[in-house]
Amino acid sequence: MTSSSTAPAIPTFNGLHYHIRAVKMKTYLKSQGLWKVVETDEDPPALRANPTVAQLRNYEEELLKKDKALTCSDRVKVVRLLTLRLEFELLEINDDELIKDYSSRIMDVVKKNRLHGDKISDQKVVEKIMISVPQKFEAKISAIEESCDVSMLTVSELTSKLQAQE
Repeated sequence: MTSSSTAPAIPTFNGLHYHIRAVKMKTYLKSQGLWKVVETDEDPPALRANPTVAQLRNYEEELLKKDKALTCSDRVKVVRLLTLRLEFELLEINDDELIKDYSSRIMDVVKKNRLHGDKISDQKVVEKIMISVPQKFEAKISAIEESCDVSMLTVSELTSKLQAQE
């Protein structure tokens, strides 16, 4: 009689329901005996002098748990960062939304991206706002492009200029 046991796959994250994904990831790490390592972030206690082979093996296994947990965590971080970047790219203004509200919404997403290590520049945010505002702002955007150095324009300056037209 042969039996094979394989570890369950790391739960995938499709960008939706992050809170559910976090619970699944915690459960996965617990099933692999890795959650305590993530939770405490402590190294195993140092070996005593003249350890036995069993103690050496156990110590190495405990050290490997931290590496395994970090590998799983790194995958989660990369997926989260990609999801946040996609959220930024797909963000659009609603028809009845005020410029200041849209700007705040964009900056909230940008802050989340930056917290996760993404380097979205202020210039990229300015460009995003300029290309995503409604058609009624087209003349104002053209005037801004002609009268200002857009590469030096801040998000708050652009927001102020667009709010003046609202």
